[in-house]
Amino acid sequence: MPGDGAFYTLCISSSSIKACMARLRFRNCLGASVLSLLLAGTAVADSEASRYYEDAVQRFQSRDAAGAIIQLKNAIQRDRQMLAAHVLLGRALLAEGDAQGAEVAFEEALRLGVNRSEVVVPLGQAYLFQGKYERLLDRLEAGGLPAPQQAEVLLLRSSAHLERGNATAALRALDDALAVQPGSTMVQLARVTVLLRSGQAGAALPVVDELVKRSPEHAGVWDARASLLHMRGDVRGALDAYGRSIALQPANINARIARAGLLLDAGRLDEALLDVDEVRKLSPREPRAAYLRALISSRKGNDGEVKAALTDVVRLLDPVPVSVLGANKQMLLLAAMAHVGLGNFEKARGYLTNYTRMHPKELGPAKILASIYIGMGQHRQAISLLEPFYKAGTADPRALSMLASAYMTVRQFSTATEVLEQAVRVSGGAPQARAELGVSLMGMGQREQSIEQFEQAFAKDPGQAQSGVALSVLYMKQQQNKKALATIVQVVKRHPDNLSALALLGAVRASLGDQVGARQAYEDILRRDARYSAAVLNLAKIDLAEGKADAAQARLAQLLKREPKNASAMYELALVEEQRGNLTAAVNWLEKARAVPAGRQRAGIQLADLHLRNRNLDSALSVAKDLVARAPEDVDALGALARIQLASADQASARQTLNGMARLAGYDAPRQVDIARWQRQAKNDAGALHSLEKALSGDPAYLPALLLQGETLIATQDFGRAEALIGQLGRQADRAHLAQRLRGDLDLARGNAGAALNNYRGALAKAPEADTALRIYRTHLVLGESAKGLAFLEGWDRQHPGDPATGRVIGDAHLRQGNLAAARQVYEKLQQRQPADPDLANNLAQTLLRQGDSAALAQAERAVRLVPGEPAYLDTLGWVLVQQGRIEQGIGHLRDARLRLPNDPEIRYHLAVALHKLGRSREAGVELEAALAVSGEFAGAEEARRLQRDLVGR
Repeated sequence: MPGDGAFYTLCISSSSIKACMARLRFRNCLGASVLSLLLAGTAVADSEASRYYEDAVQRFQSRDAAGAIIQLKNAIQRDRQMLAAHVLLGRALLAEGDAQGAEVAFEEALRLGVNRSEVVVPLGQAYLFQGKYERLLDRLEAGGLPAPQQAEVLLLRSSAHLERGNATAALRALDDALAVQPGSTMVQLARVTVLLRSGQAGAALPVVDELVKRSPEHAGVWDARASLLHMRGDVRGALDAYGRSIALQPANINARIARAGLLLDAGRLDEALLDVDEVRKLSPREPRAAYLRALISSRKGNDGEVKAALTDVVRLLDPVPVSVLGANKQMLLLAAMAHVGLGNFEKARGYLTNYTRMHPKELGPAKILASIYIGMGQHRQAISLLEPFYKAGTADPRALSMLASAYMTVRQFSTATEVLEQAVRVSGGAPQARAELGVSLMGMGQREQSIEQFEQAFAKDPGQAQSGVALSVLYMKQQQNKKALATIVQVVKRHPDNLSALALLGAVRASLGDQVGARQAYEDILRRDARYSAAVLNLAKIDLAEGKADAAQARLAQLLKREPKNASAMYELALVEEQRGNLTAAVNWLEKARAVPAGRQRAGIQLADLHLRNRNLDSALSVAKDLVARAPEDVDALGALARIQLASADQASARQTLNGMARLAGYDAPRQVDIARWQRQAKNDAGALHSLEKALSGDPAYLPALLLQGETLIATQDFGRAEALIGQLGRQADRAHLAQRLRGDLDLARGNAGAALNNYRGALAKAPEADTALRIYRTHLVLGESAKGLAFLEGWDRQHPGDPATGRVIGDAHLRQGNLAAARQVYEKLQQRQPADPDLANNLAQTLLRQGDSAALAQAERAVRLVPGEPAYLDTLGWVLVQQGRIEQGIGHLRDARLRLPNDPEIRYHLAVALHKLGRSREAGVELEAALAVSGEFAGAEEARRLQRDLVGR
């Protein structure tokens, strides 16, 4: 058997699984978050589901978690969309020790749209107890949460970092937690644990001393002191400290296990056995007690008892799910070593496989597992296990010997061959010198120089299809589509059988609005090769653009029948379903496309954006992080992640993501402009200017970059540089109106609204553009001339009909002014042109509600049907139902909205009104208090205060 000291360390750094679950159970039964959950629970139209839910709430409050679970499952069986039932189910399962089931419940709640602040801490606990440390770190961020939850999340993140062996990151997380909750004993105890486990006993000493002075009645403080003293070699002091801890908390299993280990090391076997026996009384299923008993029996020379004790260890640990056992690396290794000691190599292999997967950098367990693999003739598995250590430069002779033996047995080829083959595949052959340079420049984002090289190559040899095709693509990216058309036509004339060139011809014609010509090009391809799938896909896109969704679907279905794994066809089918408003089917198609390696990134980005558009932020974030994990340098994937982080108000993470994107995007002007726009949303104007400078280095004349640079310079009050840029643009006749518009922006920033108005009018006279018209309207508002501004904008709209942004602003202005008839007329007219716009439906619903028109319900339902998870739309629908007397139905939507957006005071006020109407005054009071605590100024604030006074007076 291994030495006692090594396993003493193993024992004191572990926590009893049952004890952990017991603490978890206590916390979840009595935690303050339970009341919030009860008051935020989703009620639904299905009254039977609601009854099951309310009964579960009562059971959970009475600490009957098992009964609550049964009732919650009954509720969910009747209403799978019942958000609060999933949340409470997760808490109840966690209280019963089912961390895996709790995770599933919380993840489903997040998928349905619960605000992450409602479940982030218990979800983190579920991850931690299952050993899902990377998932915890990937999914749980403290940003945007209330201070107490930030601290709890940071503690969870610290624990996860520590279990992954990153003590530095663990301490950083604790520093952040302490900044949120200064003086927290729990945070400081966690710091001691990190310092001790990372061998920094000296740094832990002052922390422990301060804790002893400040919290001498806290058992955990004496545990920490004992661990520190033992590490410093003061066994007597450590024993005394554990004694103090046990005196304060006699059922402190961890302290008794640790003290027994110390007594064992000191040869005081009978005293150690007393603590072991006491632990067995307190927790009969504690495996560390069984292992200590094996060690004590080994010291006494009783081999039969050693075997019996090891058998107890495996009997206790084998039934524990690996997901739970894996949360404690020492326990998992303990189970493996017990089986090795008993000669159960097959079982030991299972535990060691899980251990090495979770802790891939630990060579010792990997060698034990590799020796088991080789003994079983599984040499390839041994290679996979040991090869990373070899590449990392390990000097362990045993590991190298085993790996060499496995290599010789399977005659392994060098991976260099695979690298070389991959290089050959992506090179596409050796093109001519200028074309080669053009490709290189294009990859660096130097488009102007790249175009110059391709133009010279194509002029010298018009028969060079590669240069002609590349040149056409670059022209399209520069929005020089007529040049692209002229070039690709030349290529097709010289190479009429080049189907790729024909496909590009179709794409160029489509970009010029020539759908007939594009369709002709693609149909020409199919006449030559009926199995050319790209042509089928593009024809389906044309069908969809022309509103022929059924034709597009039929075409794509036929393609999938022939090519079942065509990810692009699945992607296009998702777009068809999304256009129809069938979001579930769209998600299903994108998930299928993601399952195909060729479509994983593109479909994943579309799926993330689809979730984002539907306000399923957690689902969107999960997809985006998976994309970035698979391809960390994929700029499009990073862009999807940044957009979601911005939508989640996590500006710090968004800035970090965008900084990485800016580095990877090089001098690609369009990409850098996108990054700059997102940087501005993330309040990082310096980062935006950096991206714009890179964009203009790649393409000095790129207009979107110049305009955004001017706007950003004005926003940062760098008026001198802004003046210079405006002068540069003004010297170009085709850009003079944009220069004057920027001049208006500059005047407005300087506080001269009158001058700004004159410049905007001048710009509008040069080029009638909606952006400029809207600037004139907003300047009138700045001048306090709202009626004059609205009259101007309505006149502009009559002269230039069809711009949805202008119409929306007009409708919103009428609504704000209380001109409901005019607002309704505008919204209804816009909706005829944009039937799938949820904002229009929502605004129209609010207008109709204020008019007392029952048609408000249909519009509210329409908005929710178009974007099911948007809290604002759910609030409108719930409020309409409540106002129409259908309170039981309305309250479900209001509670759903409140769970998704808990800091919106108007939503909470609406929920309070609904609860009050149902006679649930206590819950209504809680919601009113929360609403007014968030803000004293919101639509309905005065009514909220009046209702609160009425409730208090009862």
